[in-house]
Amino acid sequence: MLKRSVKKWVSSGVWFITTLILFFFLVGRFERQPKLTHLEAKHFESLGKNSLTGYTNYTIERLGLRPIPFVSPLEQNSKEHIINDVLSFVYPIDINSNGKFKCRDWKARSSNTGTEDYNKTLLIVVISAAEHSAKRDLIRRTWASPSVLNVDWIQVIFLVGSPRDEDKVITERLKKENAEHEDLVQVNIVDTYANLTLKSVALLHWTHSHCPDAELVLKCDDDNYINWNVFTKILPNINVTRSIYGTPVPTLFAERWKSQKHYVSRRVWPWPRYPNYLMGGCYAISGQAVTPLLAATQTTPFFWIEDIYLTGLCASKANVSLQTQPK
Repeated sequence: MLKRSVKKWVSSGVWFITTLILFFFLVGRFERQPKLTHLEAKHFESLGKNSLTGYTNYTIERLGLRPIPFVSPLEQNSKEHIINDVLSFVYPIDINSNGKFKCRDWKARSSNTGTEDYNKTLLIVVISAAEHSAKRDLIRRTWASPSVLNVDWIQVIFLVGSPRDEDKVITERLKKENAEHEDLVQVNIVDTYANLTLKSVALLHWTHSHCPDAELVLKCDDDNYINWNVFTKILPNINVTRSIYGTPVPTLFAERWKSQKHYVSRRVWPWPRYPNYLMGGCYAISGQAVTPLLAATQTTPFFWIEDIYLTGLCASKANVSLQTQPK
């Protein structure tokens, strides 16, 4: 009888210790959730009613952001302070200076919409890192080859940033690459994952400044493949009004696992969910939405996850609708 009691006690103790270890393991995997500060609590509920106001007010106050003087707003009727200077990007390499730039001819073309063979003027911007020359070459040999895109209504550019640590070897390779292909645009933003938001804002700025007559802007990463057989069937059904077309994100919950790629702390984003947004790998922006989106970035604090920032927060502020890809 005593042996059974001892065995039962030992078994219970082992079970208790195992459960305790498992509990602390799981707790350790999650971020500690401290009580909301007064600042966080004040704006917590506002995201459910107005996601943009909640994030903007909360982040401006949290970071102590101040208005930038002497910067003109793109939205003349806006009463919000400009906190981001998005009109001063510098482009050390710019396709606009060479003879292969098709956007110059699109203004006259866009007024001639009555012909049966009319196609929407399409600017394709491939987001690429400075060192990804092999990926760019693969794209030039496949879906963006001259034999495929030998039309006057499509312009392809590769938007690259500055190499890390001012790598002179990569810088020289970029110059030679552009001399051969004449399809690079380099912006003065260091190529890092956290800077993808800035590169997409630069995409809007460059399009606004250099290719304003594009009726559609297709933004895609350099690891994407465009199937023209499918895309040319979709293109006629895309309305060029104030919209972004893409694939909706199935789950909007903020990632709280520290080990995950898109982990965001409650200090940065205290709400459980994000606003509706589209997957950032590839989406199409109507030409009419480019300037309103750029204007929205002037007054919306940057958020490092690009698709949430641009297709979620800024699209909401700019009254740009999100559309799923037409079938």
